[in-house]
Amino acid sequence: MANEKRVLSHVTLTAEPGAIGGLPQGGADFGAAVNTDALLDQCVPARQARRGPDAPPGGAADLRVRRRCGRVLRPARGCGEVSEAATLPRRGKMRSAPVAAPRLLHLRCMSLAGFHRLAVWHWPAPGNAVPVVCVHGLTRNARDFDTLARELVKRGRSVYCPDIVGRGHSDWLRDPMQYHLGQYAADLNNVINLIGAEQVDQVGTSLGGLVGMTLAAQPGHPIRRLVLNDIGPFIPSAALRRLGRDIDAPVRHFPSLVEAQLHYRQTLAPFGALSNAEWCHLTEHSLKPAVGRPGFEVRYDPAIARTDHPWQYFNVDLWSSWRRIDCPVQVLRGADSDFISSATCQRMADSGPRARIVEVPGCGHAPTLTRPGQTAAVADFLEGGDELRAGGQAAG
Repeated sequence: MANEKRVLSHVTLTAEPGAIGGLPQGGADFGAAVNTDALLDQCVPARQARRGPDAPPGGAADLRVRRRCGRVLRPARGCGEVSEAATLPRRGKMRSAPVAAPRLLHLRCMSLAGFHRLAVWHWPAPGNAVPVVCVHGLTRNARDFDTLARELVKRGRSVYCPDIVGRGHSDWLRDPMQYHLGQYAADLNNVINLIGAEQVDQVGTSLGGLVGMTLAAQPGHPIRRLVLNDIGPFIPSAALRRLGRDIDAPVRHFPSLVEAQLHYRQTLAPFGALSNAEWCHLTEHSLKPAVGRPGFEVRYDPAIARTDHPWQYFNVDLWSSWRRIDCPVQVLRGADSDFISSATCQRMADSGPRARIVEVPGCGHAPTLTRPGQTAAVADFLEGGDELRAGGQAAG
């Protein structure tokens, strides 16, 4: 069946039940895995499907599959190749992936160093509501938005969460000097073209917010509403130096998930008091199996630190871009943030698109968007209209 559908080179066929893909566990948990790509039911064997008189030799297998399984390559109109994770059919019909798990797409993009694949996690929803694009921070990944995405899907919004190039499941660039805001904005524009909608709403955490501001400041941009999570047009150099020290940290390998979680609890302490489940989620999606040795490695290119170094000696000032933004903007600020001050927020509320400011207590840089109050604030804002005022002033 895989050969007939011309996907044999893109899937792994197996007759063995259990977990496929994910992070393998060791010790007493040997044989188990977390964040699996698929889970074949161990109680229900594969069985041959009913065959009609016109069925081809060999027929088709009817598998009971949990979660998502297999990757089918399909051409994207005008955007290179797309790899979409889909659920295998049970009775000859394709079924969409459950809301509980996103579908992984791959989009071909280009830099001055050549082509690269960009991973995009898609949370589908019925209806024609404006889709939402969520972009993560400097060394984070798209799965940081899982909680927010589920809330938005409940409200009928399809959500697309790209892994910025060099992070998560996206390719690493051949030339590290191409890790810059212009490249990230170009890749995000390709994602929006893939979606095919006239307008999108965007949520950006830290670096992801800068990418959103870059697009929204351009004439003819497709951003309807913009949410900036703990980021603004002015960033003090002290905050960039603090972030740079974390990026330059020599810890790239962890013998176990326990050591890794302890590391992230320390370096991501400004996220605030998270639950054990939230720390586990952040840790598991930040890692990949180590190559050539046991344990785990970080899921981002350490070379991104090379382009981050020069920024640590200067304040970032993007007020000229801010004044060109002509869509409604909401800013979430961690009450203890060192990246965006109360004074900066006040200026954002008084100038340009006149942002709506929401302060999040109990955290610094940046709010995780995993708590009900945070997700509700974002989702409620995105349900508003696209009202604009001439000269870059958002009405209301």
